[in-house]
Amino acid sequence: MTRIRIELIDVYCADTEDITGADDFYLVGALVGGDVTKAILTRPIKINDKQRKQFNPQDSVLFDGNLLPGQVIKGGLKAYDEDAGKDWSKYGDTITAISSMVSSAISAAGPYGVLAGTILQPQQLALAFSQS
Repeated sequence: MTRIRIELIDVYCADTEDITGADDFYLVGALVGGDVTKAILTRPIKINDKQRKQFNPQDSVLFDGNLLPGQVIKGGLKAYDEDAGKDWSKYGDTITAISSMVSSAISAAGPYGVLAGTILQPQQLALAFSQS
């Protein structure tokens, strides 16, 4: 058995999307390996042109688990600029929704993998944020 830890360190912005100021960068996705399913929704990081910022320590660990020989980590990440107001007070509910969606996608794909783009579609994230 091998312990695997995948961790974010920092993000660099070469050029913001907005001409009026900083972007609010965050990541959404999930990783699954062995018996670990880890939903990923980082808190927004305000970042401007030519800046490098560290991730919040609470958000930095993407995966931490043990894998048996032959097991792999499956998943995907997508980066966003938080221009539209999201309800970050529903963070915990959104993480739960992401985990559920990922588990379903991985199960449907079987033992041979899944395309990262099919794990979490943007409209599914929007639904997770808009749930009451």
